[in-house]
Amino acid sequence: LVVLRAAGLVASGRHQAAVDGDNAYAKAALDREWHIFEQATCLPLPVMIHLVKDATGPAGVPARADSPPQPLLRDLAAADIVLVDLSADADAMDDGAWIDCGTEARLVTTALAEGAAAVATRYAQARLTQAPALSAVSAATVPTGIDLWLGRATVAQAPAAGEVLVADWGHVEIAHGSRVLTLSFPPTVRPLLSAGASVKAREDIAHLPSGASIHVALRAAAGPAVPALVRPEYASGWLPLTIDPAPLLGLTATRLAEGTDLLDRRDAVFATVQEHYYANPPRIERGWRHHLLSTDGRAYLDIVNNVTPLGHAHPRVERAVSRQLRRLNTNSRFHYASVVKFTERLAGLLPEPLDTVFLVNSGSEAVDLGLRLAVGASGQHDVVALREAYHGWTYASDAVSTSLQDNPNALATRPSWVHTVDSPNSYRGRHRGADAMRYGPEAAAVIDELAAAGSPAGAFIGETFYGNAGGVALPDGYLAQVYAAVRRHGGLAVADEVQVGYGRLGNW
Repeated sequence: LVVLRAAGLVASGRHQAAVDGDNAYAKAALDREWHIFEQATCLPLPVMIHLVKDATGPAGVPARADSPPQPLLRDLAAADIVLVDLSADADAMDDGAWIDCGTEARLVTTALAEGAAAVATRYAQARLTQAPALSAVSAATVPTGIDLWLGRATVAQAPAAGEVLVADWGHVEIAHGSRVLTLSFPPTVRPLLSAGASVKAREDIAHLPSGASIHVALRAAAGPAVPALVRPEYASGWLPLTIDPAPLLGLTATRLAEGTDLLDRRDAVFATVQEHYYANPPRIERGWRHHLLSTDGRAYLDIVNNVTPLGHAHPRVERAVSRQLRRLNTNSRFHYASVVKFTERLAGLLPEPLDTVFLVNSGSEAVDLGLRLAVGASGQHDVVALREAYHGWTYASDAVSTSLQDNPNALATRPSWVHTVDSPNSYRGRHRGADAMRYGPEAAAVIDELAAAGSPAGAFIGETFYGNAGGVALPDGYLAQVYAAVRRHGGLAVADEVQVGYGRLGNW
């Protein structure tokens, strides 16, 4: 119905544009209607039908292969086969191994050298090793069959009676009722069957030498030919046309988890305000350097991961954390060397006269403590904060947070002791370009007015480089003017560098 509707739109739209050349309305839709038709027909119709079902209701699931009367490979038991995990969850993918094009061969060679009679991949489990590091288009990573590498010679035999559809060097297809078994092996191996012949259970298909690689797949006889690997966004359309061939090898079939199951479980137990990125988020289970890796075998460029300054899985960090956990896992009230060395190095980076470190658990806690220290030291309880800033979600850090993205009612729900000044944004703010120099004197005037009214600010808090408001540099001299004003009336300056600290802006 979708294809026919799209074809009708394309034909009628072009006809209308041809007979009524001045009809701008008819011409405006031509490209969009053609795109609908292209999308609807870019895959075989049975695949697209399952994709539509998956998007609108219960998804189709692959049929389960019954245990065959005879195993596919003679004298090769399940206990002889080692399963190789190439997913995002696999420890073998550590240290960026997924990028190395030789990783699969290395893992297989190692397993065979350790005595495995055969090594097999898993059906429908996305192979991270097939994902390019940087690509605007997803790669085909989801297998529709099983790949097998032999550590010893064996014979492929028919698991049940059937009809030979294709028999050529390196390739055999046999119909077993409503299913088609496909075997691909080295092109130097000639099958022992011929196309059109009937085959009995246990009848020899091919003699496979040690070292041979085999691809085993099962598909519905009425469906289209299925690629060995499919793109993850189309997997829910292709997989229902296939059957897991694991039982043919004596292996347990792969259990396919529901795609939304984990997200539903998260929504059931997370507080509603603790949102997740994206309406339909990819499931990210691994990171490496500046890459995020999803369970469907796609690599994303990480440009949103908040306060992670060193990227993912940094080897030096991993080794340092592992070493410390092997030795001691406690808090800073105990006396030991590493906490002293760390704080000495951190204090050594601070400008004069700062020379002391107070360790906390989070940015919110750091802001809260900074405000408490400033108000406690000055004895003045009013605080001046920048509009559009986000500082945290403890009581005090939330009180000075005015980002409308995080809280649409932020400006209307501030406590009486919080006073805000204009966002010094030279790109989108009230003063732009050269006029942005006016923000500093205006903020200083607000601070002076508070003091004149008998409520001098005990603290001014601001990000030294606007992080939450879009990565915007403050106008030259802005902080010097505002800091001087708050200090003139006995207050202190709190610099929130949770987002911009740790070298994100350069050497310091």
